[in-house]
Amino acid sequence: MGRHLARRRPWRTVAASVVGTSHSDAGQPCADACRVRVFPTARGGSILVAAVADGAGSSEHAPEGARLAVEAVLEQAQRWVSGKGGRPSPPRSRSPHGAPRRRAGSRPGPALSRFSRREVVRWTSAARRRIADAAASRGLESRAFSCTLLVALVDETSAVFFQVGDGAIVYRGESGLYVPALWPQSGEYANCTWFVTDEDVADRVESAVAEGVHEVALLSDGLQGIALRLVDRQAHGPFFEPMFARLRTETELEPPGLLDELRSFLESPAVSKRTDDDKTLVLATRLPASPAIEAPVEAEA
Repeated sequence: MGRHLARRRPWRTVAASVVGTSHSDAGQPCADACRVRVFPTARGGSILVAAVADGAGSSEHAPEGARLAVEAVLEQAQRWVSGKGGRPSPPRSRSPHGAPRRRAGSRPGPALSRFSRREVVRWTSAARRRIADAAASRGLESRAFSCTLLVALVDETSAVFFQVGDGAIVYRGESGLYVPALWPQSGEYANCTWFVTDEDVADRVESAVAEGVHEVALLSDGLQGIALRLVDRQAHGPFFEPMFARLRTETELEPPGLLDELRSFLESPAVSKRTDDDKTLVLATRLPASPAIEAPVEAEA
């Protein structure tokens, strides 16, 4: 799939959250939050970090909870990339001048191939603690800030995905088709799901790994009915391909014009008549706009 070519191209990203008509009609703010960032690594590469959180409609401080959750993920990512998170750094020898130097044969910084289930739980628990601390400082319970959480991490060779609750992470596989990394979590009853503020979140968080990932999308549950084929649990390719094809043509890493286009699309009558919920969409690609690598578009379902 031209993997080496893709490695040499920087990530281009676009991300937006818009309020749904049900919330705007009630005078409520958007309860979704999203963040995306590319961290350079000591290896000379980079790690894409994307996070989406969807505040529970029944929680009074849901928008703040969603914001705190994605901020916690970015903080954990910064610590991971800097070597301050996860396993302790290997011992270092000292140069003749007394300055520490890396032990021969040691690896320069973390790689996602070493990102364990323990790390998944640690990052998720960090988001839960961030919310719990904010709630306690105001004499409130964490459930007042309830939100879901989706996270995608991608470096040169590996990808790690994890989520609590509904929403979806979709990536372009080596087959050229878009596939869901995980499936939206649903609770015992309709319109119920799990939240990062739940006490048993360490058991609820689900994760997946993949290789050869050069395009990824994260979306809140407001877009599930449009972006996913619920019958066969697959991604709806025609939803993603035109947007990724457009993003591949961009030269700027975070194109502001495309951000306006994405917001207009999410707020369009065509989308709003199919869903009145808040909507978040994050797109990231490092593929060139070359017909030689574009995937065949799936037939309409």
